[in-house]
Amino acid sequence: MIFKTTNQYWDCQCDGSYIHPSNIVICTVCKCERENGPDARVTEVQALGLALSTVTCAKCNLQSYNQHVGNICNHCHAGIMQ
Repeated sequence: MIFKTTNQYWDCQCDGSYIHPSNIVICTVCKCERENGPDARVTEVQALGLALSTVTCAKCNLQSYNQHVGNICNHCHAGIMQ
């Protein structure tokens, strides 16, 4: 099964309260680090009522929940994400 994920949040290894904003680099409970935790599932972030922003490519109109490095679209590789 494929899940949409977002790099605005990440998952640690805790059984509960495992979704953290991307600016938190380590879980104070399980000590998992951001670089070792996967991006969070969009559905789980939304279920918790956490803020989730989207960006849209000006060229191909793709909407994404991820922050793109250099504002380059992962789909068309040319558009400017806004």
